[in-house]
Amino acid sequence: MVTWASRLTYILIIILNISTWLDLQGIWIELPLIIPYAPEAWSLPSILSIITCSANIFPLLIILHRRVVGSEKFSAIPYIYAVIIVGVISCLIIALFWDKTVFIFHHQRSLILLLATFFLSMLDCSSTVIYSDYMKHFRAYYLNAMFFGESLTCFIPTIIAIVQGVGGEIVCQNVTLSDNSTALAPTYSQPRFSVSVYFFILTVVIMCSLCAFIILRWSPVTKIADASVQDDEIQLFPDVAQDTPTMEQNVIRQTPGVHFVLLKNDYHYVLLLTGINAFVFIGCLPSMITYSLLPYGQRAFYYGSILAPLAYPFACFINMFIKLNLKGILFLSLINIINSLFIMYIAFTSPCPVLHDTKTGALLLNFVWIITSFCFGYIRVRCGNIIRESWSKEGGLFNFGLTFLIGGILGTVPFFFIINVFKLLNDRKPCIRYCRY
Repeated sequence: MVTWASRLTYILIIILNISTWLDLQGIWIELPLIIPYAPEAWSLPSILSIITCSANIFPLLIILHRRVVGSEKFSAIPYIYAVIIVGVISCLIIALFWDKTVFIFHHQRSLILLLATFFLSMLDCSSTVIYSDYMKHFRAYYLNAMFFGESLTCFIPTIIAIVQGVGGEIVCQNVTLSDNSTALAPTYSQPRFSVSVYFFILTVVIMCSLCAFIILRWSPVTKIADASVQDDEIQLFPDVAQDTPTMEQNVIRQTPGVHFVLLKNDYHYVLLLTGINAFVFIGCLPSMITYSLLPYGQRAFYYGSILAPLAYPFACFINMFIKLNLKGILFLSLINIINSLFIMYIAFTSPCPVLHDTKTGALLLNFVWIITSFCFGYIRVRCGNIIRESWSKEGGLFNFGLTFLIGGILGTVPFFFIINVFKLLNDRKPCIRYCRY
């Protein structure tokens, strides 16, 4: 293997996978600046979540296509081009029209933002399945590059948001009304550069992913690096006929970081953990981010929106050195569930949860969000690596991506109804006092 070619291939795969969720993650990270101007207010995250959920019809069509043509004839390449090109176009549209509203269904709606988000979701959700399937053509060494690139979909928008600075902080000022009476009216602080500039920058980053994919496809670098898996090498291990582990397999399975052949029951166990964590972190929690952080102030929401995503690439980095076994992954999953239940409790007691409007509360909630994001990121990467390295049959990573999608859908739908139909979570209007203590 030529070292320079191998490293270049690794970097190109990282850059390619940045396009998976960069645009959608960019919207979520920019929410502290979007929400003050959006008519949907605090309910915007739950609406974005259900839009993302409804867009999952497209990956289901891809799955059907794969079933019809067969896994051997199915090609993810046209879909990857579609993901990147739609990402570029949608980001440009958001950059130009993110704050434009339309009167529909008796209310002002951020229609252009919501439609662009739908198209982004349609392709980005598909990337969970498509990119995982594409990576089966590369050696297992390069799978961490895929996950690391995916983690940068959080990191890059976060860095841009940090440079952009805090905005959207409410300042209440006295204004004189037409009857000469006075009232408090909100004004909002401004960041260093606008939301539009932010999305223009994301557009350029996604175009870099397109360039990386073209190089991977049409240059000889992968052949020089011997990075591709030949057709007769895709089966990494012989079929494991028995489901009962031998004593030797049991010892290997309990030893962290040691390569083993994954048995059928353990394979389903890994998929179950993947689905549960996607249900919680991708499905349930995004809808509650405003209700769990904004009661502690705009700065708490801002720092939570940019720091929690940073935990994901850090988890990918840690996974390169610390490889937990299945029991360790289960332990992290339990921590994730406990943290998530605490976040839900805070959201349901909004607008006056415990320690509201205090620095202590803001620090506590941000810490919980960061730990939850880290645990989720590590579990996702570790489960994917276990399947890629140790599952002997076809479709392992495809089912891994599918399970991730299903978990997210099952978590999103109920919380959309909780927030937007049953109105069980309460927000705050600016410049109005809600809490007496």
